[in-house]
Amino acid sequence: MRMVATVLFLTACLAAAPAMSRAQGSLASDPTAASEWNPLQANKDLEVGSFYLKKGNYDAAIDRFKEAARLHPGLARPYLMLGETYEKKKELPTAVASYRKYLELYRSAPDRKKLQKRIDKLAKQIALEAEHYRSAIESDTSGSFGRPQRPRS
Repeated sequence: MRMVATVLFLTACLAAAPAMSRAQGSLASDPTAASEWNPLQANKDLEVGSFYLKKGNYDAAIDRFKEAARLHPGLARPYLMLGETYEKKKELPTAVASYRKYLELYRSAPDRKKLQKRIDKLAKQIALEAEHYRSAIESDTSGSFGRPQRPRS
């Protein structure tokens, strides 16, 4: 009986060997499979992104912070930095979403109350701007709001 079990086990291992080697080969040939989670590169992207933010190159900073978030999905700091950058770019809804993601990932953030006040302030500002936009559209009787007007001769 023991001999039969051993033969069956060896047969199963030999049958599975080609499938296992194909799976390992596909992982080795796919360069993105192993590089998806890279906390060291994520931290480097945060450093470089912070440099770009200080220099005022907001688009480059955003690219680096997004890459850091992709390389280390559970890390909250890239979202805080994205929020600050989007706020400087006056892209307030995206800033609010980034700040909220930061608080979602970092539930015990020491700056939680301060950041929640900031989110509330930005949300009020967004609502105010939307109201101004709405009233400007309603008060435009020519129906050409947002379109360039031709000079009248």
